Amino acid sequence: MPKESNRSRFVWALLLVGVAAVYGGGNAVAQDDEARALLQQMGEALREHSYDGTFVYTRDGLIETLRIVRSADGEGAQERIYTLSGRAWELFRGNDKALAVVAERGISGEPAYFPIMAGMAFRRGNPRVAEEIGSHYAVELLGEDRVADRAAWVVAIEPADRLRYARRFWIDQESYLPLQAQVRDGGKVVERLLCTRIEIDGSAVEVFLEPEAGASAVIQEQLDRGAGSIESGATRWHVVELPAGFQLALEGKFRLQSAEGGGPGPAVEHLLYSDGLANVSVYVVSGTEAHRGRMRVGALHAAELPIDGYQVTVVGDVPAETVESFVHGVRKR
Repeated sequence: MPKESNRSRFVWALLLVGVAAVYGGGNAVAQDDEARALLQQMGEALREHSYDGTFVYTRDGLIETLRIVRSADGEGAQERIYTLSGRAWELFRGNDKALAVVAERGISGEPAYFPIMAGMAFRRGNPRVAEEIGSHYAVELLGEDRVADRAAWVVAIEPADRLRYARRFWIDQESYLPLQAQVRDGGKVVERLLCTRIEIDGSAVEVFLEPEAGASAVIQEQLDRGAGSIESGATRWHVVELPAGFQLALEGKFRLQSAEGGGPGPAVEHLLYSDGLANVSVYVVSGTEAHRGRMRVGALHAAELPIDGYQVTVVGDVPAETVESFVHGVRKR
């Protein structure tokens, strides 16, 4: 698969996986009531608290220092993530659109992967996780620890099978915000976001939330063109024989950014599946060159396959075999 076109398609897929809300189904099975209560409080804290923090993100041997500024009001949130080391990239998530835009500061360029992944890490502490992960995960309170000189509870989420990853969260004992998030494959940490400094509900959050001038222009251009804006509604596609625990959570359409920068690109049909914790997104687009291939970035696996004249791309924070099951199960309704 050609490197550059592959990267562009997967970047947009990764972006939108991170933005999509986690829904899911099934009835929760009480295994550790205290741990589940902490997860629920963590989700509520992410809805209610604003913060400005410094974080270290690691995956695949990559180490990046990030600043994450988040403004939340209980109804929604705006968020800015930008690098403090390496190349100067930043990501902005707006409250008014299901949209994520990454741009090198001052330059309209191809997105980098690491801020996308870092932006996703805390979304794994979704407000509804404690209610909906059902019998496919066990939840346990492991004890207490310290992160960024703050006392934290450590909660482990262990999968019942090899179709999904384990997670661990270090939950602040004062604010209930996650101070560290890990994705684990067996005993190996494949992705980590670790807080080293955080200011919660400070008065300066709104000031630091504004993108720098160059990136702001790139972001506004994306917003004006509507690239990535999701329009909810039924698609022409579905996945047969879903892996255990996964259900359709959301479907709709959006437009990719045009590779030439002259306007919106091709329309994409999008289906989001969830088991209450893990997300798998299916993207189907016509009129593009067909490719087959696989890719891994940290905890994410992706696969693409031409089906009936369409290009199908599947991206999920799940093991490779789960993504393969999805991509080979995509069918027209």
